[in-house]
Amino acid sequence: MRQNIFQDIKDRVDLKDLVRYYGLDVDRGGFACCPFHNERNHSFKVYEDHYHCFGYGAHGDHTDFVEKLYGVSNIKDAKNIGQDLRI
Repeated sequence: MRQNIFQDIKDRVDLKDLVRYYGLDVDRGGFACCPFHNERNHSFKVYEDHYHCFGYGAHGDHTDFVEKLYGVSNIKDAKNIGQDLRI
């Protein structure tokens, strides 16, 4: 039986791979420039199960990232992630 689509994405997709897929240049320490505000220094940290921007205050998980990036609903971005990454 298939799990909840949100949990399925979290279990199958590495968050660093996800944010890289959507255009962020994540360094070895997990930092990148935040896509939600204009900045020169890396303040966006990608952890195993969530992200946090120390400059902007944005915080969330896989689907929250896509929702904030593209302004779509959670269920729609869960489906988009699944289609984009072929899971």
